[in-house]
Amino acid sequence: MAARSVSTKDIDFKHNLSIYFSFMKKYKLMIFITLFVIFIVESLHLVEKFLFKLVIDRGTEFTTNTLSKSEFTDALVQIAIFFIIITILLIIFLWSRPHLLNRLNSRVIADMQRSFFKHILNLDHNFHTTHKTGSLISKLSRGTSAMERMTDLIAFNIIPLFIQLIIVSITISYFDTTSVLVILGITVILVAYSYFIQRLQEESSLIANNLEHIEKGNMSDFLTNIDSIKYYGKEKAINKRYAELTENTKAAFLKNWDYFRLMRIGQATIIGIGTLLLIYVVMLKFLAGEITLGTVTYIYTAYSILLLYMFSFVSGLRNFYRSMADFQELFQYKKRTNEIINKPDAQNITIKKGTIEFEDIDFYYRKRQIFKNFKLKIKENEKIA
Repeated sequence: MAARSVSTKDIDFKHNLSIYFSFMKKYKLMIFITLFVIFIVESLHLVEKFLFKLVIDRGTEFTTNTLSKSEFTDALVQIAIFFIIITILLIIFLWSRPHLLNRLNSRVIADMQRSFFKHILNLDHNFHTTHKTGSLISKLSRGTSAMERMTDLIAFNIIPLFIQLIIVSITISYFDTTSVLVILGITVILVAYSYFIQRLQEESSLIANNLEHIEKGNMSDFLTNIDSIKYYGKEKAINKRYAELTENTKAAFLKNWDYFRLMRIGQATIIGIGTLLLIYVVMLKFLAGEITLGTVTYIYTAYSILLLYMFSFVSGLRNFYRSMADFQELFQYKKRTNEIINKPDAQNITIKKGTIEFEDIDFYYRKRQIFKNFKLKIKENEKIA
């Protein structure tokens, strides 16, 4: 029942991404260098696999006596030298990627925290009296985590997949275009299916996040007012209330996480059928003598690596929607403005006489009348207790 009271409006992707990139664009040079490093790393990974293809092809030629022992040895030495160079470069660039990303993340996160803290702090008093402090802290904390998660998602899940897909397609198409079409088809279907499931999961992500914010907001209130709870002996009632809140949160997150089962079943089916089709196509080419054993090995090795990147991307989609849901909770405050706004030409107030006067004031606390026709005049420089 509690979940129905939570807003389930769609995530505003355009608004959330615009704010995210507004923080990122300040560091264009660092982003460009990071992208270059990622491209080099992903390219070198495939070059490693291509060297393995050359070893198999040269070995096949040697076993069929079309390549002499000395020529085979020279080829292995050359391949080994290339492998050592690639390994050294990989070590350098693999160190550089997290080094750059860590510094980019730390700066962007700090900028985002300062910006939203300042914005929320400057909102009017009515906003702060109608929003739980614990909930605000929870949303700011979630937004911070989402900022880091989003940047890592782009750097480790999205960009590497596209780089690998482009390089694999170009290299394999040199040997067999049919295999490329099969691989591209598997990729498109897998990503489309995963995207569809994530869209189904979107509403439950928002509900789960909202219920968690409510839970943390109430927890903050309970602990802040611990003296009152103790004075009136309300521990049992508060424990019961908190148990209800955590039960609602648990049920919402369990429902959200269960979508993962549906995603895995569909992905396994798509990959299973696609892999069988790729094996059939490649074996036909090999049996017809159109491609070498080394090429077959390279195609399957490149495809197996691409599958890892696909799963990484799909896992990243889950984190993408989670980040968008977390952004939604925090970034909506950018749309909030103060109810009372000074005019552009407003002048600072100048107090000429410090007299304060109350006339005919009535005040009730619930049904109990505290004041009736209350009058009070405080003269300038006079102190009244």
